[in-house]
Amino acid sequence: VSGRDCILFDDIVDSAGTLCNAAEALKKAGASSVAAYVTHGVLSGKAIERVSKSALSSLVICDTIPLTNIAKST
Repeated sequence: VSGRDCILFDDIVDSAGTLCNAAEALKKAGASSVAAYVTHGVLSGKAIERVSKSALSSLVICDTIPLTNIAKST
């Protein structure tokens, strides 16, 4: 992955711990950037804060679960 733009795909992101850890691992392996695309965005607890502070360059979520205004703006 060194020098590459990486994309993570997942079916659901709840607390975002696994997703953020995967992004961090890719960055440590030399990825230029890491974006994530998720079908269901639960985003419970501190998920939004975790994603905001993560190595992810972007997070795209389908509209299968209504997002709060806070989630939409980050």
